[in-house]
Amino acid sequence: MAYKIEETCVEQGSSHIPTTDELNKEQSNALPPFQWSKHWYPVSVEECLDRDKPNKVTLLGRDYVVWDDNGLWNVARDECPHRFAPLSVGRVQEGQLFCRYHGWGFEGGQEGRCVCNPQADGPKAEQTTMQSSRSRLQTYPAQVQQGMLWIWPESGADAWLEASATPPDTVPEMEDPSFAGSEGSFSWMENPASIQVMLENALDPSHASYVHNLVISKREDAAPMQMHLAGEIDPKKGFILEHGGYCKSQQENNLKAKRYFIPPCTIRTHYKYETGREDMTTLYLVPVAPGVTRAFNKVVVKGVPNIGKKVFNFLAKNLLSSGYFHAFGHGLVDQDMNVLHSQERKLAGKQRGWRDYYLATQSDAGVSAFWRWLNTYAGGNVTYSDGIPADLPPQKCDEELLNHYERHTKYCPACQKAVKRLDQVLVGLLVAGGLATAAAVLAVPPSAGLDLFGMFLQARILLGVVGAALLYLRRPVQAFRQRFFSAEGVIG
Repeated sequence: MAYKIEETCVEQGSSHIPTTDELNKEQSNALPPFQWSKHWYPVSVEECLDRDKPNKVTLLGRDYVVWDDNGLWNVARDECPHRFAPLSVGRVQEGQLFCRYHGWGFEGGQEGRCVCNPQADGPKAEQTTMQSSRSRLQTYPAQVQQGMLWIWPESGADAWLEASATPPDTVPEMEDPSFAGSEGSFSWMENPASIQVMLENALDPSHASYVHNLVISKREDAAPMQMHLAGEIDPKKGFILEHGGYCKSQQENNLKAKRYFIPPCTIRTHYKYETGREDMTTLYLVPVAPGVTRAFNKVVVKGVPNIGKKVFNFLAKNLLSSGYFHAFGHGLVDQDMNVLHSQERKLAGKQRGWRDYYLATQSDAGVSAFWRWLNTYAGGNVTYSDGIPADLPPQKCDEELLNHYERHTKYCPACQKAVKRLDQVLVGLLVAGGLATAAAVLAVPPSAGLDLFGMFLQARILLGVVGAALLYLRRPVQAFRQRFFSAEGVIG
């Protein structure tokens, strides 16, 4: 697959532009395609999983059921071997998973053994069912790291051995107590865009001053960005990008950064400031299905004053895990979705795909490097489970793109709890406001004399003002509650 030669970014300091023959030769010498199923993927923050019932998660287009067995998480394909009913709508009892359709029961672990078949005609027939390999669940390796559940999306004895010998792509700094924020958890959001465009977006910090104007930076402060590859592109380890700031103020302060792409889904960035401060960000972009990516993100900081470290630790440990903060925590990715969802469909419609991009500047080096890795080592596309085609779902309208309930709230117990409390507040304000208003109307009894009239009139006015204020206060509370369901009207 030839590159658009006159539009390919080159490494900083290099004057050589690859020719078509060189690029074709590189691809002809490529290793076997990257195997997307032979890696660990984070699929959920552990706090979002219910230990009392089955949980459904989706990875690479396949649905899985996750359930707890005495503190250990089991993972299996979300289908009963009997008649393929979804096990995620079943029940968990004493660590065993039971199908809702006909009551078959299963253990977890590597075997996924069937433990009961209520429809069997006697103990001998039931034992025959349970001993059959066809009655076993297809189970998958799983582990908890950094407060998240990780899944290895291959089953079988070889897969369990390979998974046990392969550590997940965790970043030690995310749990290093010398970094402020290390005690906090990962924030997350499910996004209506495929992993390819999500990754290229994360490898392109130059968009921040424009898409995230007034949030991260200002358009007026934007500056040409210098970015280049540090070393070669590796089929397994990915690549490293070195770059400076994406705005004038950062460049004046001599900000230096290294941005790592670690296949299949990790973006790690290390920022260094002249003041000695260091910021580390970790972003996992997990392919849920074609056109859907779940993003997990965490930021830690080093080299700040002790008081700043204590404040950051407190916020990370307490506020960031609160559902109330989640209502404000998705603004950046919402702004990206307004661009990426449409861009992806335009990209899919191009005859030459990404090679029709006009990659004309050094700021495009990350995008160019990612697509070069994907085409050279990963077959040019994500390989989804069970041969699921990579066709995109229909384009969504803005209301669907910014639907926070479907993308986050319905999976997040903290947000669901916050919504319930806000509903209680709204009812309380309505009742209190109504009572105050009613009391204002009745505050001057017919028997009141002239001497008491003035006092009752003042009370009536005060109660009326209080009642109106309480009822008016419902409006900002309702607007805040709406953030758990949609960002429409907040982010255009």
